[in-house]
Amino acid sequence: MIIKIEDPIWSKADKEAIPLIAPCLQYKDIHWRRFKKRRVAKTVIRYRIDRRSGLFLTGLIPRVKQYLRRKGIKIKVIGRAEKLQVSSNWQIKGITYRTDQERILKAIARKQRGFIKSPTGSGKTVIAMGVSAMFKNTRRLFLCHTKDLMRQTYEEFLEKGFDKGQILIHGGGSKTTFEKVKQIAKKKNGVILIALIQSYVKFNPEDYIDFWDVVLIDECHHCVEIKSSYSTVMHYMLTPVRLGFTATPPPEIEKRMLMEGLLGQQIGELTVREGIDLGILAKPKLKLISVPHNSKIAQIHKTYRSLYQAAVVESRSRNGLIAEQISNFISNGDSVLVMIREIDHGKEIKKILDMLHIKCRFVHGSSEREERIKVAKRLEKKKILCVICSTIWKEGINIKTLNAIINAGGGKDEKGVIQVMGRGLRIAEGKENVTVIDFLDPYKFLAEHTVARINTYVRENLL
Repeated sequence: MIIKIEDPIWSKADKEAIPLIAPCLQYKDIHWRRFKKRRVAKTVIRYRIDRRSGLFLTGLIPRVKQYLRRKGIKIKVIGRAEKLQVSSNWQIKGITYRTDQERILKAIARKQRGFIKSPTGSGKTVIAMGVSAMFKNTRRLFLCHTKDLMRQTYEEFLEKGFDKGQILIHGGGSKTTFEKVKQIAKKKNGVILIALIQSYVKFNPEDYIDFWDVVLIDECHHCVEIKSSYSTVMHYMLTPVRLGFTATPPPEIEKRMLMEGLLGQQIGELTVREGIDLGILAKPKLKLISVPHNSKIAQIHKTYRSLYQAAVVESRSRNGLIAEQISNFISNGDSVLVMIREIDHGKEIKKILDMLHIKCRFVHGSSEREERIKVAKRLEKKKILCVICSTIWKEGINIKTLNAIINAGGGKDEKGVIQVMGRGLRIAEGKENVTVIDFLDPYKFLAEHTVARINTYVRENLL
């Protein structure tokens, strides 16, 4: 029985090995059958291996090996994953790596593919810079999924002295042709392209299929859908060094396997607790606030959509509690970020704050990028003390001095809760803690979501 590593993307199992490997790469899915007046859900088994050809993503090789080892099954793996030569000097002027960063960089040098689990504010960009220094004079691609994150990364690389002539940016109004990328790579004996995935995916795959030596993906938990832009791009790149960073790896097995297949297994981690102990992350202090029950809302609104609108978005009592918390923070000179999921919810909270003469800014997807940057900088310097923001700021934004986050939008998924909390984990002079405020919603569906969030807080040692 043989598995052959074809290239950094694909590996192939022979006919005898396929049935032995398939159980390791299977997952349950829901298939909907349509009838004239109804739909019926059926649970089906799917696989991350083609059971006819034996093809599966190379990043899944470690998972397959571990599974076969546990089963006591011997199998021969032929072919080798390409590895790049690592520079003997990874140092960057002005940066001293912490012990945890050194540990992660050594794992990257050894493994050269996989993902790193690390919370917001823990210095992932420094590790990305270390990777760039580790593989000097190579063609390096850094993919981001928001304009703000792309620009922020670009500026941080320049601030740390990376050659401006070697770094290019693509997306969010900056258009770089692939021909220019190739020219710079040839002229400078290497290139770094920091790109917005939504723009990069429009490049012709024939231009980049065998071009890049290193690819880094920030917030790589977005690599979990087979039809996503990240998946499309990664299926076309023969890049040997494939790395991702995330605070929230997907818990669903089918998503986890796809992310591993495209990148590799987890090769490093820094927990929030370790970050707090090292003094690089603020300690979250959780405050849960009970929302009063309104029997009329419970009687009238029966669906989740209707309940969310009435009991969260338009609820004067709940939004009043939010305004009260904002007022308390501002009166103490503390800054607060209010996270909402729907624009109308932000408008409702803003109305109450306006009536109370409490100054607050509201940023969302329709806000101009320059305006969002200006607001973030003013919040950082505490020239404004309250900002309401939509999901546009759930990832990537850096506000080190932030004192409190209010999770006004609720929700149930672990990733969303951790992302909200992550907005305030960065430390600043005089800041050791960050207050996280959440609400105990009493209605059907919403109460279930509250319990899910509480479970996440328990797992994160906040309760």
